[in-house]
Amino acid sequence: MHRIKYIIICLFIVFIILIILNIYPRQIDFVVPPRNYTNVDYINCLIDIDKVFRNLSMPWFITFGTALAYWRSKDFISHDVDIGLFSHDLIAKRITTQQVISTMTKQFQFISRRHFGRIDHGQEWSFLCPTSYLTVDIFVFYPLNQDNYWSATYTGLCDKMRYKKCRWKYRQFQLEQVQLFDKQMSIVPLTFIKERYGNDYMIKKYYDYHDGLKILPNLIQE
Repeated sequence: MHRIKYIIICLFIVFIILIILNIYPRQIDFVVPPRNYTNVDYINCLIDIDKVFRNLSMPWFITFGTALAYWRSKDFISHDVDIGLFSHDLIAKRITTQQVISTMTKQFQFISRRHFGRIDHGQEWSFLCPTSYLTVDIFVFYPLNQDNYWSATYTGLCDKMRYKKCRWKYRQFQLEQVQLFDKQMSIVPLTFIKERYGNDYMIKKYYDYHDGLKILPNLIQE
């Protein structure tokens, strides 16, 4: 009798674990061992990202540090992989946060890390690429006014801001195209890079995320 109860309890625990894994698919907070990433690692990660958003029929583009690396040296080697989406595309396709997370984790084996904001205000998703474990940060760009977009970042001094997030303003821009093997991918233009990182963007500067919050331009003070 005791043995049967023990088996039932074990099966119940396994059942609960399976439910949790299904609700929070591959959401793991762990430190990836240091590795010398190559440009091929970044390109393969971008190709995996392209598969995700083709599946969702969603346009996407390369932005921030990943775009800076491309415009500086025509490779993608940077701290992580930064991706942008336009809010009007999410609205037009009626894409939800759960759709993005589910598609990336269940269909394309990305690992979910952490997520901030709401899809209608300051959304940011963070994942790990399925094979290289490169960090992928996905930012949504929203219309600020007729001439500008905004996107959000979080933590640090952003916690003291009006919306508990840092909102960054950028002049509206037209995406450009880069060729990766047999694929064309969209990227922010050089004018965006100069606005974000300065006209001296070709000079490598070394600072962490929290230092960047203090020195990068375009922060909306609110």
